[in-house]
Amino acid sequence: NRPPDYFGLFAQRLDSSGGYLWDAAGVALSNETVSEHLSLATLRDGDELVALWHERRGSHFDTYAQRLDRQGNRLLGAAGILIAGGLGDQIYPRATLDRGHGMIVAWTNVRYSPYKFSLVAQHTDALGLRAWGTGGVELASIGFGSEQALASDGRGGAFAAWVGCCVLDTPIHVV
Repeated sequence: NRPPDYFGLFAQRLDSSGGYLWDAAGVALSNETVSEHLSLATLRDGDELVALWHERRGSHFDTYAQRLDRQGNRLLGAAGILIAGGLGDQIYPRATLDRGHGMIVAWTNVRYSPYKFSLVAQHTDALGLRAWGTGGVELASIGFGSEQALASDGRGGAFAAWVGCCVLDTPIHVV
C-alpha cells in the first residue's frame, strides 16, 4: 500500500526455490523516502540481515543501518539508526561482523572546507550503540576516493582495504 511515487530501500528473503519468504513487495528498511547506496551483510547463518545506506535527512548525507530478523521484522526502529553523522557527508558504508552480535562499519567521510576524503570505521553492538566514540576512528586520509572493503579477522576485529587516489597512481592499502 505504498504511494506510486514512493522511493525507498527494500529487502526480500528468498527460499532455495526462489519463493518469497517475506511480503511480496519486500520489507521497507526505513520509513524515510530518500535513500541511496545500499550495502548488505548477513549475520550468523542467515539469522539476521544488516543493511547500511547513506541518505540525506538534513543538510548532509549520513550513514544509517537496519537489522532484519528471519521473518523480516525491523529490529532497529522504523527509520533505522544513525551510524555516522556530523560534519561533511558520511557515504558508501560497508560492514563486516564481529564475534558477537555487533558489526564493524567503514565509510567515507567527505569534508568540503577544506576538501578532504577520509576512511572512517566504527564498531557497534547488536543495538547499534557505538563502541569507538561518536565519530569512530579514522583509518586513513585518502585524498580523493571512496571505494573500501571490509572483512572479519575472526577475532572481533576487521581487515580494511581501500582505494585512495593521488597524483601519479591509485594504491590499494590493507590494514
